[in-house]
Amino acid sequence: MPLANFPVKPITPNRATEFRLPPQQAKREHRGARVFEPRSPILNRPETAVVYDRPTPILTLPGLPPSPVTLSIPRDDDDKPTPVVLANKVLKRGKAWIGQIKAPFTKDPLTPKIPPTPKTADWANDTWANEAPLYSASAFAFKRNKKVYGHRRQTSDESAEWRKDPPPLYTKHPREGGRKAWMSVAGAFLIQFCTIGYLFTWNAFEDYYTHHFLTDQNPIAIRFIRDFQWFLTFFLGLVSGKLADIGFFTHIVIAGSVFYTCCIFLLSVVGEEKFGLVFACQGFGMGIGMGLLFVPTATLPTRYFNRKKGLAIGIAMSGGPFGAAILPAILRATMVSRGFGTSIRITAFLIAPLLILGFFLMRNPPVEPEPALPVPRLDIAKYSKEWEYIAAAGGMFIALLFICYPVWYLEVSGLESDNIQVGAARNTIIVLSLSGIIGSIGLGFASDKLGVWNILIIVNAFLVIFMSTMQTIHNIKNLMGFSFFYGIFLASWFSLNVKALASFATRPRETGTRVGLVFTIASFACLFSGLIQNAALGPDLKWGRLSAISGVFILMVTGLTVFSRMIYAEKLIGRKRKFIRGNRYLQVV
Repeated sequence: MPLANFPVKPITPNRATEFRLPPQQAKREHRGARVFEPRSPILNRPETAVVYDRPTPILTLPGLPPSPVTLSIPRDDDDKPTPVVLANKVLKRGKAWIGQIKAPFTKDPLTPKIPPTPKTADWANDTWANEAPLYSASAFAFKRNKKVYGHRRQTSDESAEWRKDPPPLYTKHPREGGRKAWMSVAGAFLIQFCTIGYLFTWNAFEDYYTHHFLTDQNPIAIRFIRDFQWFLTFFLGLVSGKLADIGFFTHIVIAGSVFYTCCIFLLSVVGEEKFGLVFACQGFGMGIGMGLLFVPTATLPTRYFNRKKGLAIGIAMSGGPFGAAILPAILRATMVSRGFGTSIRITAFLIAPLLILGFFLMRNPPVEPEPALPVPRLDIAKYSKEWEYIAAAGGMFIALLFICYPVWYLEVSGLESDNIQVGAARNTIIVLSLSGIIGSIGLGFASDKLGVWNILIIVNAFLVIFMSTMQTIHNIKNLMGFSFFYGIFLASWFSLNVKALASFATRPRETGTRVGLVFTIASFACLFSGLIQNAALGPDLKWGRLSAISGVFILMVTGLTVFSRMIYAEKLIGRKRKFIRGNRYLQVV
């Protein structure tokens, strides 16, 4: 057989068809990357071998203005198409392209709706900013989009808004200090000087009431004025703290300052042996004024500081010890020589301008944006599930039963000793208060570096030691040394507790509520603390028994603080830990 007649397989003019992928895998939405082979040995032009798939480009991003979409027609390998062929291809392939043209943030049952960018005070956009208009190169496309989606053309000001960067979804570095912040701390210092500092003048009042002013009253009844004043100071913490959180800080400070000042002036005109009027002015009226001012000014630094929160709270609350070092000395120096009324008016004329100055120094706390969902006014159900918060409240209640007894009885203990002079015994409150300034500021600064709960546990441990050894005071050195170190840990205990309780807040507008609720619960301990301390001391003044009981109770407070710290640390880590118990897992969130 001739070679020319030998049957051979016909050569396919396009060998690339053997390597083509299936149509559904080769192209997606007509967006393919064409890969060319070298020149074919048969045909004198390059041919497409494989069309790989690639994802569709992202048209828009959340929070950014949409970029104009340019419709492009994929080129074909044929010769220059005629207008009829081009029109047919446009009609055939245009449906897929039109399906991609969607205005962002439109309701689509198949795709989730992108939430709008949160609004802040620095980025004021209206509702239309979350529904961006879609622009096209042709006027016909714009008219169609306006008809279908309801969009309109932007003005120059609105276009400038689109070019702005959207606000952050969260604040990476919270507010930290500033001129207004430190001015507010100085104002809170003055308010604490006038209120808490006046609470620690009770030794001067009790001495004068017992021997000169209210001689027909039982000492227990006289001390009840002090206990009721302390009770109202902490009992109104929830009311004042909540009002400060929701934006009534200025109103509550004005009301508390005016009421407190008026009650001091009214106390100065009360006559002798008028126990009811003294109780109404000093126990009830001044207690209400202090209760309206204590928690808002104590928690004010938490709204301005984060990394220096302990230092700021310590400086603000050191006003109380500073006032306790000055006001008792003024009262003791003027009560006997100038009379009760004149001495009270002297302190009132000193306090009134300081309250005014403190009010003008303080600024309203920063306004927190309204939450997207409604928030309960007082979420008791949430707080009752937090064991660390319940333990902290229980520790505060137990501590207020005995923690202040050395303040009231150090002077009595010194007067009973033959080796201590009367003047030195009465100066214990001054030494105790001046050292409290050091403790409040110094340990507050340490809490920012080492953790507030760690420092609070150490402070509680030292308080157990000092309160258990008060009966060992026999000379002036022991008395002054005890007053100095006890004042450091007592003042720091109050300021550290404010910071620790504020750390439970999940949002800034919850700080005053959290702190105030605990002080409100613990205030009932102040109401009965004087009776319990007097019963533990007994008529024969058994200092050892009172010291032992108070030491045991503060030891219980230390245990509750350790428990709160453990649970709080577990939640602060932010992940679940699993403890293996046999074949069971206990998850602690």
